[in-house]
Amino acid sequence: MTDIGLGFKESAFLREAATYLETPSWLMKVAEAVGHPMQALASRMVPASVAELGTKSLRSVMANAANTVASRTQDIAFEDAYTSSGWTGLWHRIAATVTGGVGGAFGIAGLAVELPVTTSILFRSIAAIASSFGEDLHQPEVRLECLTVFSHGGSRPDGDAMDASYITARVGLASLVRDAAQAIASQGGKGIAEMLARGSSPVLTNLLSRIAPRFNIVISQKFVAQSLPVIGIAAGAAVNNAFAGHFNTVARYHFGIRKLERQFGQEAVHAEYRKHLARAKSTSATVQPLPLNQPC
Repeated sequence: MTDIGLGFKESAFLREAATYLETPSWLMKVAEAVGHPMQALASRMVPASVAELGTKSLRSVMANAANTVASRTQDIAFEDAYTSSGWTGLWHRIAATVTGGVGGAFGIAGLAVELPVTTSILFRSIAAIASSFGEDLHQPEVRLECLTVFSHGGSRPDGDAMDASYITARVGLASLVRDAAQAIASQGGKGIAEMLARGSSPVLTNLLSRIAPRFNIVISQKFVAQSLPVIGIAAGAAVNNAFAGHFNTVARYHFGIRKLERQFGQEAVHAEYRKHLARAKSTSATVQPLPLNQPC
């Protein structure tokens, strides 16, 4: 931990992060964009096979994570990294929107083809954002951290909100990510892909089992949105645009927090995060984002 305390802009960032990551309101916005109550419909319409489709997509992305090799980008100041990351995921978001529209044109049948492609695009976007914050994508652990973004910032199975679940999830995933990274380092990308295909790696399976439930909540919403072919194209594009924007935002907060942890220490950053979360919870008010490039 450095002797320099968190400044106003870093504190403002953590304030935004705590509000966004702990309040699963984004699905409501997606539902409004599509024009029907997806959350209610999802509880009645989504078959178990859809959740398995989401898990298969994550398994494919994990294989990509094992094989992806990239050099570390130059570490830059936090404010510059935050600004840069906002543009980094733009083209990936556009690509995800297009694939969502194409998949939506074929209704439910198109989801099986489109979802793995969309998930892969989102993973690449998340990885690019991680790189913007100075993460070393050459490290398997960092690439797996990109995968964990799919489990943050969305509706939780228990429905609880404003409970610092992001930090709790980080703690719960830490050892699983570390073990999986060691497996990737020892087996190599090709070996990991084969182990995933056979389901013969307990450490990778355990990590997937922790990420998949929350990601599959997202997939259930997407499934409902694309269930009606008449609105499939518009719905598929709208939902993918919202999902890509959501995961890009989660990635910016996740890797921004990690960057602050490297600079100020995890204890100080988590304490500041919890402080803002407690204030938001006590007032039950929505915290408006504070622009990092402007003074108060």
